[in-house]
Amino acid sequence: MVRYPFLMPKTLIVFAGDDPAGAEAIAEGARSVRFAEVDVLPIDPPPDPTSYDAVVVDAALPDVGLLGGAPLADKVASAFGVDDAARWGTLRSLADRGCLIVPPAEDAHAHGRRVATVAGWIHHARSHRHH
Repeated sequence: MVRYPFLMPKTLIVFAGDDPAGAEAIAEGARSVRFAEVDVLPIDPPPDPTSYDAVVVDAALPDVGLLGGAPLADKVASAFGVDDAARWGTLRSLADRGCLIVPPAEDAHAHGRRVATVAGWIHHARSHRHH
């Protein structure tokens, strides 16, 4: 994929079930970061995370493999949900797929802001040609 420095960092937030409230709260925080683009999508149908710099996954998903075989290596990733053990299990699965993990925050707005900020840093660093 060709990266252009003028494109904004994009964050995908994927939620399970019929209640996107937790995902929307995180999205609000992510959107507060300058230039951040944020999409909130349900897991059904499975979204393609390929064109995103970051992905935040609902820990209620039975398996992050539901995101398909899309490469997740070197993407910023995090998880949200009410169950601490499920969040960390999801983070472990994302790390096993090569993601750069951002630990969740207690406050959803701060969580989204943190993910979008790190995604912006990574996106910016990749936009430079290093010799």
